[in-house]
Amino acid sequence: SLIFFIGTFAIVTKLPKEFVPAQDISSFMMRVKSPDGSSLAYTDDATKEVERYLMGRKEVLRYFVAIGGFGGAAEASTSNLFVTLKEPKD
Repeated sequence: SLIFFIGTFAIVTKLPKEFVPAQDISSFMMRVKSPDGSSLAYTDDATKEVERYLMGRKEVLRYFVAIGGFGGAAEASTSNLFVTLKEPKD
């Protein structure tokens, strides 16, 4: 058993270090947070600035925006953006 125990140290250096391999799915999520207590209109204006930036990026294929978060009126100061990028070869 001592030989087996020492042998595991030699093997462990050859094993992958991640449990979940890195994947590039060409998409990501962004969250825009305006100051607490901000109105939905203020959050919308702040999010439109981010949208203008995304529209100017050549690597962005499309995006989807949810203003007000997913919690209703309590999250009027939050918006979520789901961005899809073009394929890496493009």
